[in-house]
Amino acid sequence: MSYGKVKESFWTDKKMLALSDDARMLALYLLTGPHRNLIGCMRVPDGYLLADLRWSQARLTDAIAMLSGCHFICRDDEGWTIILNQLKHDPFKVPNHAKSAIALANQVPQESVVFQHLVPRLKAALEGIGMASAWHVDTIAIPLPSPEPSPAPEPEPAKETPSAGADAPPLTAQSFESLFWATARRTLVTKGAAKDEKRAGGLIGKWLAAIGPPDSKAILLRLLASAEANCQGDFTAYITQAIKDRNNASGKPSQDQRLKSGLARAVAEGDGGRPEGDYPGEPEGNSGEGRGYVRTVDLAGELGPDGEVLFGSSGGPTVRSGGRGAETGADEL
Repeated sequence: MSYGKVKESFWTDKKMLALSDDARMLALYLLTGPHRNLIGCMRVPDGYLLADLRWSQARLTDAIAMLSGCHFICRDDEGWTIILNQLKHDPFKVPNHAKSAIALANQVPQESVVFQHLVPRLKAALEGIGMASAWHVDTIAIPLPSPEPSPAPEPEPAKETPSAGADAPPLTAQSFESLFWATARRTLVTKGAAKDEKRAGGLIGKWLAAIGPPDSKAILLRLLASAEANCQGDFTAYITQAIKDRNNASGKPSQDQRLKSGLARAVAEGDGGRPEGDYPGEPEGNSGEGRGYVRTVDLAGELGPDGEVLFGSSGGPTVRSGGRGAETGADEL
């Protein structure tokens, strides 16, 4: 089981005590949440954070600003985030961990400011276990911007300010829906699992159907985040297998099982429940017998006195109706 390390001093550190409750919560989430990894550097788009923390965008923006301002994290516009002191406080100690760390580092875009912060920290960690030569960075380092001196601010009258995100509107179902599709599509295209957002949408739809309600979108976001942090092979296969494992662990029926059950409750020819009498276009005296109207059946039940559900040689359901009802195979349904 994966876990994140948090030292006891986290709760007494002056830098942490100066932060808002939301900023401390976000710090803990990054240290222990599903996106964390060996190097403390991960891609965590706003959509992932909003889904897991159930915050508004304004509330999240305030917390990120506070953690960036106190140099706890560095974050770019694409969601790449590094916990600046993770490798200092939680270094890896064995060669296998170092190899995994290098693989994770190679996924970070070299043009990102986050990568520039990662390079010296990871090199120092590798040197600590005698593997400094194991990672070669073939890039020209982009100088980090140095802060410019700013004039002292003029004093302002003291005024009461609300806490971060106190008056921010909650994340609505509509805004979450938009964030979900934008984040999920962009992730699949970025990871090469889909050529474009249209194909990504089809793949996402299949996964949502496989997960099933409720909370299928929030669950899929967590699985996508886990794949980004841990998958080093086929991204699509990783998600598909993760969904199967989750359904098996929870005893939830698979998509194939749900489709089979749905087929057994589909269209069947029969005469149960139809009112007596002749209908336009039918021969006289032919009421109540197999005239091709919809009847709902259950895979585990019986059709009743006028028919039954059987399994033919093809493995699909075969419906036999009483009276003039025709036998219908699975392909005809």
